[in-house]
Parts: sequence; structure tokens; C-alpha cells
Amino acid sequence: FAYSMEQELQFEELKSRLQGLVAKLPDKCQLVYKLSREEGLSQKEIAKQLEIAEKTVEAHLTRALKAIRSGLKYIISFFG
Repeated sequence: FAYSMEQELQFEELKSRLQGLVAKLPDKCQLVYKLSREEGLSQKEIAKQLEIAEKTVEAHLTRALKAIRSGLKYIISFFG
């Protein structure tokens, strides 16, 4: 696949906005998100590593994804 310079810039902008939104999450929420999405750990693995309940991991992920979706809503519609 050949990507145009414009597509590459759009991707970098989206990636930058995502990183900014993740950085604004509360510390524990941010950590859970990164362990899940960047390191690929399961909710069970995250719970064990952080010594918290799986339901707490689920709550952090839900909160993180909701904030990220909300923050990226307008830019995602731009790509649609």
C-alpha cells in the first residue's frame, strides 16, 4: 500500500492526539490502558500485576476508552 504524504500526516496527528489524551488520564487509569493496549496484557494479567480486582481493571479501561473516544470523536469523523 502506498500512503500519501497527507495520509501520513493525518495518521501522525491522530497518533499525537491519542497520546495526549492518554497522558491526561488519571495515573492508574493511564497505566491500565497502557498495559492493555500497548503491552497486550489481559485484564486478568493486569489485575494480578497491579494487585487490584479484575472489575477495577475493567472500570479503568472503560473510563479510558470513553475519554479517548470522546476526545477523538471529531477527528475520527474527519477520516470517515
